[in-house]
Amino acid sequence: MKNSLTVVCLLLSSCIFQKQNLSYYQKNFEKLKYTEQANNIAKKILFLLKEKELFYSKATPYLLYLAKHAESTDEQAAYQEKLASIYFKKPAQVNKAIQIWFNLIATAKENKKNQYKILIAKGYFKNKKYKQALLELRNMKGLNKKMSLSAQLLKIKIFLELRQWHKVIDLYKAVKINFYLEYKKQELALGLIAAYKQLSLHQLILQELQELKAYHAFPRFVERRISIVKKRIKNQPKLRR
Repeated sequence: MKNSLTVVCLLLSSCIFQKQNLSYYQKNFEKLKYTEQANNIAKKILFLLKEKELFYSKATPYLLYLAKHAESTDEQAAYQEKLASIYFKKPAQVNKAIQIWFNLIATAKENKKNQYKILIAKGYFKNKKYKQALLELRNMKGLNKKMSLSAQLLKIKIFLELRQWHKVIDLYKAVKINFYLEYKKQELALGLIAAYKQLSLHQLILQELQELKAYHAFPRFVERRISIVKKRIKNQPKLRR
């Protein structure tokens, strides 16, 4: 009992110390803005905010400061990226994130440019600006395998929203052939089946389900789906020759 009380007291005193520490640095930051010490204080504040799980709600003013006043351009870019990730999480501020990524493209290396373009496309997707998102993805050059997979999966999401089922199917097939990662197998197959279902392509659904049965976590569930699809095929009106 004594030991547990000691632990609680230590945790409480640690929290109080952190809070006081944070308040102390925040006051000093305001006093020392635009001086050499301000950068270090801003970094300490960001560290404490992470510790207290307040980073996403309280970090913006300090990230804005370091994005402009950090020692090197690489460091400034890193803080701009963190700032954009916060803006991206807030629906009303997604455009701010997009603008930061556009600004970063200007000085970025080719592999980084593609990374920012995918992020911009995700921003447009979040804002339901699907044409702009597709345009960004089409402008990407020299993609590595990981980036190419991210781009293809985002295109699938876009065409699903646009209800362009034939394009969804083509993309699922391309991903299935080129990027058939183990953890994605089930997800890709179910996505492809859902797209086939929209077009009532029951034979293709059956084919995909039979493949899926081999590695699905619950093969009996797949068997039931196969039975349902077979009945639908059987009950389909036969075309007259």
